[in-house]
Amino acid sequence: MKILVVDDQVYNRLILKEIIDIFDYECIMAKNGKECINILEKENFDAIFMDIEMPIMDGLEAIYNIRKMQYPKNRTPVFVISAHKSLDLDDENFDGFVEKPFSVELIENILKKIKKN
Repeated sequence: MKILVVDDQVYNRLILKEIIDIFDYECIMAKNGKECINILEKENFDAIFMDIEMPIMDGLEAIYNIRKMQYPKNRTPVFVISAHKSLDLDDENFDGFVEKPFSVELIENILKKIKKN
């Protein structure tokens, strides 16, 4: 499986990559939404973990653009990562919410569900 991790914080990207590496999945990293979109124009992924608050292009704008790019093709699962529980998010555009700080077990469970589908 191939997973895209999008977060402006290097530490958060590396932690997610370490967890993804446990499963021996390929992990590509981007530091903002614009970089994410550029990568998605060239490559396909089995899932995306997307931070919300990032410079250049935030996660919500990136998710909106991803859905526009993919319609009506296959829909890549997007999991929002944020420290803000109270975000008003349109749940039609994303597939799950991961609260920071996240646990290894939570990410492992998400990866297992993705693999089943």
